[in-house]
Amino acid sequence: MTAYITRRLFTTLLIAVGISILVFLIVRTLPGDPARIMLGIQADETRIETLREELGLDKPIFIQYGIWLNNVVHGDLGSSVITGQSVSGSILNRLPVTFSLALSALFVALLIAIPAGTITAVKRDSYLASIITVLSQIGVGIPNFWLGIIFILVFAQWTQLFPSFGYEPLSNGFFSWARHLALPALSVGLITGAIITRFVRSAMLEALNQDFIKVARAKGLRESVVVFRHTFKNAIIPIVTVVGLQLAYLLSGVVVIEVVFALPGLGRLAFNSVTRRDYPMLQGAVLTIAISFTLINLLVDVLYAYLDPRIKY
Repeated sequence: MTAYITRRLFTTLLIAVGISILVFLIVRTLPGDPARIMLGIQADETRIETLREELGLDKPIFIQYGIWLNNVVHGDLGSSVITGQSVSGSILNRLPVTFSLALSALFVALLIAIPAGTITAVKRDSYLASIITVLSQIGVGIPNFWLGIIFILVFAQWTQLFPSFGYEPLSNGFFSWARHLALPALSVGLITGAIITRFVRSAMLEALNQDFIKVARAKGLRESVVVFRHTFKNAIIPIVTVVGLQLAYLLSGVVVIEVVFALPGLGRLAFNSVTRRDYPMLQGAVLTIAISFTLINLLVDVLYAYLDPRIKY
């Protein structure tokens, strides 16, 4: 177990280095000159070239990358070319918003997916299972931003039950924090729940067809014991896999929802950085999202051995 975790940590480190190279090169291919953006279109060429030298933009690309990577290792992601603010500070201020939204949406999704997927597997020939299956298929095809707009119209404009934009930190009170996250979390969580429901159903059906389930039923065990103690426990590995992937997706893919609900999260920061050609900020935001994705995959792999002792590495 320890050796496996060590190998996975080393592999994750190599992946992180590869991600940093890709992020650095991709951002450098975007149109626009950071020095010209900082000084404005009216600046003369001499001032622009001087600033380029100060920023190190006149150096070869591999030297620029080495300087940037050294700064990243020491926690310095640079400064915004628009506001001059620290990229690291801006990301740290926005991470709680994105994590709150992602975890809240995942909580909503699991509240839906676990019981719905279990019902469609255990009662697969019932009308309820058919209705849930149809609803989950519809949910997979609905864009979350469209659902978010509908929620704003119904619950914010018509009934005024929830705010339509903005974010309140948890330190300002749980109720206020939950009210501001309710609509965006539901918008993302319902769609994610529909996706996870299908995986839960498949994993449960596969486990229900195993011989040990037939033996458990032949012993006269209660159906609830067969389903939750034996079936679900053995179906947990593929469920953990898809939940981990969905969490990683939520951390990196809620940019549209953050824009729709005006949430000051990491996705919106990346979106604004693209529109404003703020390359250091965009570089830091994309790197943070990519590293988060990688770390979640590492956590899922480690959880395998904990959940199923039969897995050997």
